Order: sequence, then structure tokens, then C-alpha cells
Amino acid sequence: MKRLAAIVGVVVAVTLAGCGGSSSDVGQAYVDQLSHVADALDSVKDEASAREAAHEIAKANTKIQKMVNDIDAMDQAHQMTLFQKHAAEMSKLERRISQSVQRIVAKDPKLLGIVGSEIQDMPRIK
Repeated sequence: MKRLAAIVGVVVAVTLAGCGGSSSDVGQAYVDQLSHVADALDSVKDEASAREAAHEIAKANTKIQKMVNDIDAMDQAHQMTLFQKHAAEMSKLERRISQSVQRIVAKDPKLLGIVGSEIQDMPRIK
């Protein structure tokens, strides 16, 4: 249960911290990658689908890392502007990801072990 709380906490921190940027392109791209992570988690039904989801999340993490680097370089005012623009979408995605993680744990906790490390490795904005 502590691991679930830690994973959900990482997702929330990434989502809330990830609202920065100076262009809507960066913000929308970030939202798109979080959506890709949510889709991957939604697809987890068994060990094979969990492994595929982990692979998809890892690919999204690579793209997110590039965005995080760009966003970290932006001033706080630009980050807040982008946060305001995409806050509703990010909030929905955060809930969706959290619900998927809870569903995975309820179905089979070992499946969380397969996707959990990729979720924990999601890049964070400083």
C-alpha cells in the first residue's frame, strides 16, 4: 500500500509540477504524453499487457524528459500561464492515472510491479 501511495504521489507531483511552459505547443505536448501514459495504464489487464504498458510509459517518459528540460528553463510566469491553460486537462489525467493504478493494484498487485517503476521514473519539473 505504501508503494501505491508513493506512485500516486509521483503522478500527482509530475502532473501538477508539469504545468509549466511558455508555449501552448509544449503544454499540449505534455498533456498528450500524460494522456499516452493514462492510455497505457488503462490497457493493463494481465502480465503481457502490463509489460507492453511499461514499454509505452518508458517511451512517453523519454519524450516528457525533453519537455521537462524545456519547461525547467522557462521563467515561473510562463510556467504559471501554461498551468492555467492546461490545468483542467491535467487534473482529469491525474485522476485517470490514479484510478488506473488503483484498479491495477486491486486486480493483481504484481502487475503494479511491472509498470510501477516506469511511473516512478516519470520526469519531474523542478
